[in-house]
Amino acid sequence: MLKCVDLKCEYLRFPLGIDESHTRFSWKLESSGQNVFQTSYRIQCDSVWDTGIVKSEDSMGIVYSGTELEPCTRYNYKATV
Repeated sequence: MLKCVDLKCEYLRFPLGIDESHTRFSWKLESSGQNVFQTSYRIQCDSVWDTGIVKSEDSMGIVYSGTELEPCTRYNYKATV
């Protein structure tokens, strides 16, 4: 099984007060097997952004491209591979 761990936003594990218009996401992979790698990802940020399934091995520097985020608002996000 392959899963995302150590998910970060702007290189922070618990981001707070991010003032970046092109926020970036990253994660590490954890697998129960050997020689397993990512072929796609999906990032979801509450109801404001969903990348859908993206065919890519990238797991660093994925740029947020959803609607403008509101200041002083908490957003939850997750990545799946």
